[in-house]
This record gives sequence, structure tokens and C-alpha cells, in this order.
Amino acid sequence: MTASSESFPTSPLAGSAAFEHRSPLVQTFQRLRRHRSFQVGMALLLLLVFVAVFANFLAPYDPTLPLDNVRPRDAPCIHLLGCTAKGGDHIFGIDGNNRDEYSRILFGARLSLQIGFITTGFAIIIGSIFGILAGYAGGRIDTVIMRAMDILLAFPSLLLAIAIVAVLGQGLVNALIAIAIVNIPIYARLFRATVLSVKDLEYVTASRAVGASPLRIMWSDIVPNAMTPILVQGTLGIATTILDAAGLSFLGLGAQPPTPEWGVMLSEERNSIFVAPYLVFIPGIAIMLTVLSFNLIGDALRDALDPRLRV
Repeated sequence: MTASSESFPTSPLAGSAAFEHRSPLVQTFQRLRRHRSFQVGMALLLLLVFVAVFANFLAPYDPTLPLDNVRPRDAPCIHLLGCTAKGGDHIFGIDGNNRDEYSRILFGARLSLQIGFITTGFAIIIGSIFGILAGYAGGRIDTVIMRAMDILLAFPSLLLAIAIVAVLGQGLVNALIAIAIVNIPIYARLFRATVLSVKDLEYVTASRAVGASPLRIMWSDIVPNAMTPILVQGTLGIATTILDAAGLSFLGLGAQPPTPEWGVMLSEERNSIFVAPYLVFIPGIAIMLTVLSFNLIGDALRDALDPRLRV
């Protein structure tokens, strides 16, 4: 008797079952790739990174030097679109110091991304050290460290940053130090919470039983478990850092003229909003798009990495 071949219907759960058997990293990537916020945010971020990397080639003029044959606050001019003004093209117009606004916007993207990544990275490193030490050691060390973090968190972040810059002095470097100090408690609390949740679990106890040093336990067993919340908070923190740096520069406490920084550009032209509104709106839009890109990516990472939101 010959067995007849039969076609069995494919289970509707087969696709999801195959998805569940993939590695966590692949699953996370698949979720991110389908997430609309991640797609939009990453597109904006890649555009900003491209502009920042190739600003020297994309900018037609030096962003810090005044130009000849132009007048302060000349309107945007593109000759291919019918502009008859003398001189070259000035896509975003001329600022009050006879500098090309378009070139300053491009170089401002480079500076803003450097501010965001460097400052946030510094805050994460210092915050992680305090958080891991407080959570693992406990006792008086935990009390002292966390009460110091509570004191920092008791002040409004921008007000505290202004106070720190007032002590250190004006300048971009001092502004970045101030912003990093303000953000340290956030990451310290995240790392401490992770340490408290995992330090008594079985695999940490097993590492301790086989004689692993506290430093090895913290680096091999505890730090990897803190990466998910830190990755999400760090992405959102970059957006906040860029916004705070622009705010300090607007107040004259951060980057100083003629540095092509968007906050400085807003500060220099704030009184010309009715005369040349494009000199105010364009840097403001650049800040908004940069902050929006990191916020969208951070929201997508939170949705992709949070197991409670997985279906």
C-alpha cells in the first residue's frame, strides 16, 4: 500500500514561532526596523550625521568670517530661482555680521552632535560608577552617594547648570561640564536600580561562590543588565543635552561668538525676528529636528527593548 502525499496547512503561528526562536538581538532589530518612529528618527539622524561629517564640503563659505558684497541680514538668495542680488547664492540669507547663515547652520550640526554625544557619554560613565558602587556596596556608601544625587536632583536642571557655569566661568567647555554634572544623577539611579535587582540572583551568587572578584562581577554580570535602560535613557539624554547647551548659549553662558552654534545664532538675532525672521526660525527648526530625531529613536528603543510591550 502506497502512502499518498498530503499537503498540510501551515500554522498561522509558524511565523511567530520562528520569530521567537531568533536571537534577542535579531528580534530587537526586526522590531526597530518596523517601528515608524525609528524609521523617521533614524532618517533625520543620518541626515544630520551626513551634514556634520561633510560640512567642510557642503558649506560654501567660512562660517566665522564676514563676506564682501553683501549687507547685514540680506534675504535668502538663490539665483537659479530668480534672485538678482549681487554675489553668490545664500540659501538661508546673511546674518547681522555679514556671515552666510547656511554655512553656519551646517557647521552647527557638527557642533551640536559633538555636544550631545560627548556630554552624555561623560555623564553615563560617571553616573554608572556612582550607581554601581552605591548599589553593590550598600550601607553608608550607598546613603552618602544617593543623598548627594538627591541634592542634585532637587534643583531644576537648567537652573543648576546656570549656577555651575557661573562658578566655572563662561564658555562651551564649562557649559558641557555643567550639563554633564546635572545629568549624572539620572544614570546613577538607573545603574543602582539594576544592581539592586540582580546582585542577589543565582548567576551573581554563583560567580561570587567560585571566587570572582567584585570588580569582575560588576563588569561581567551587572553592567550588561543595565545596558537596556541606559541605552534608552542615553538616547533621550542626548536630545536634552543638545537643548540645554543651546539654552545656555542663548543666555551667553555657553558657546561664544563667532562659534557657529545654533543657540548662539538664536541669541545674536533674537532682536531681528520682525526684520529677518528666517535668521531666528532656521536655527530654531534645526534644534527642533535634532531633538526630535533622538526622541523618536529613544521612544522606539524603549518599545523594542521593553519585554512588557512585546506581543
